[in-house]
Amino acid sequence: MWKVGRHGSLVSLSNKLAIVDGSLARMPIGRRMSIVTMESGELAVINAMAVDENTLTQIRERGTPRYLLVPNAMHTIDAPAWAERFPDIRVLVPRPLRKAIERKVRVDGTLDELPANSVLSTETAEGTRGEALFRVVDGGETSLIVSDLVFNLGNMPGLQGLVLRILGSTGGPKVTRLGRLLTVKDREAARQYLHRLADTPGLRRIIVSHGDIIDRDPAATLHHVADGL
Repeated sequence: MWKVGRHGSLVSLSNKLAIVDGSLARMPIGRRMSIVTMESGELAVINAMAVDENTLTQIRERGTPRYLLVPNAMHTIDAPAWAERFPDIRVLVPRPLRKAIERKVRVDGTLDELPANSVLSTETAEGTRGEALFRVVDGGETSLIVSDLVFNLGNMPGLQGLVLRILGSTGGPKVTRLGRLLTVKDREAARQYLHRLADTPGLRRIIVSHGDIIDRDPAATLHHVADGL
């Protein structure tokens, strides 16, 4: 069922990359969908959200949604709606998490079946339980798309903000306590992986799913996040 929640406008970050920010019911951490225009002109949708018809029209103007990429088993809220709305879209998931994700949405294959192209690539985030990381290369710039490995939430007011502070989920870029529990499997491997990501040539931004995009000195920020893990 295509149930639209609160969300913002489609925002282009580059010729090949756009995002839509939205909210989560009863959770103040927000969420973010990324739309990547691949070399073929087809679209890959990462962290899918059901959006209003105007936004959906704008997405279709960028190309045909061909791949629905699910990074982990926790980011499946609107994946079934997209799979139903676009029956020809291929739902691809991380191989280690396929069984868990298949309980929530139809799965057509694994992320290693994504056609090789110069714009979008995907890999398993090392040291995690199988979460996918995505690289988008456009005009010499590289954007990294992460899901639950790194958050970038500021402190929030009220009871929910207090709970998030107690959980260690706010306070800027970090691997949260819940991330260490649910996402990270090998802390040292994840730390070294984040350090290597920080040295990505042409790194322009880190698109987190929860919190602000990291686009001011993203390399130094990732090194800092790795040191704090």
